[in-house]
Amino acid sequence: MGWTDRINRRRRKEFLTARNTAFFHSQATQRRRRNFIHKLQDEEGRETEIRQEMEGIVRSYFQNLFTLETRGNYNHLLSGIDRGTSEEDNQRLTMLYTKKEIREAVFEMGPTKAPGEDLFPALFYQNCRHIIGDDVTNFFLQILNRGMEVKQINSTHIHFQPISLCNVIYKILAKAIVNRLREVIEKCIDMAQSAFVPDRLISDNVLLAYEILHTLKQKRLGKKGFITVKLDMSKVYDRVEWNFIKEIMVQIGFAINNGTISYSIVEKTFDQQGDFDKETR
Repeated sequence: MGWTDRINRRRRKEFLTARNTAFFHSQATQRRRRNFIHKLQDEEGRETEIRQEMEGIVRSYFQNLFTLETRGNYNHLLSGIDRGTSEEDNQRLTMLYTKKEIREAVFEMGPTKAPGEDLFPALFYQNCRHIIGDDVTNFFLQILNRGMEVKQINSTHIHFQPISLCNVIYKILAKAIVNRLREVIEKCIDMAQSAFVPDRLISDNVLLAYEILHTLKQKRLGKKGFITVKLDMSKVYDRVEWNFIKEIMVQIGFAINNGTISYSIVEKTFDQQGDFDKETR
């Protein structure tokens, strides 16, 4: 074993065991110094190190990012979307949720995955089901079947970006809806979308892109050629407007009450902590 390997092993051992050594403190200090934000640049290109001005730049950036610019007309976009659900699908989707579906959602979750603000992991709901099972199940059924407000369980702490850990009880609610939507969602998503859909692989699009580029490269004859266009899409999901999502669901053919439940879950995922406006994207 060389000296480099020995040093690396020692560094890993001392860091992972969090020993109160000078080495550990120096590593923490270097990391803090490396990650510290010393200055920010505004939209006009002016840099500032003043804390109040930096806070204003951050607030302005996210307000612009998550605020609806104009209420647009989506008819020209929706006209190209075919109906993906049938009446039978909607009947299954709009049926009253059952205790069995709630139980399946609870036990399909990873027992020790990161909990939310309340610090209760899924393991708590799984192992203590004989004590709290009926109360938790009835609570979910009140929301799913009777439209009770979900804001009371949707609480998160957000720093810089609106990506945070929801409470497990909220995740169970979303899991129950996802399990039901999974039965029909494949019919609603175009085959060009190969990622995050069961029985599809993201590598399919990689191979397809390779074949397309190979064809373009081998093009030698004819007056007409081909071009490729590279789209730089920044924060695509964050820029999707809530109204557009709802109209897409209606155009695909989701029943109003089912769409309303799912839409309300998505729309209210951002529970602000601090001086920020309500997002419309």
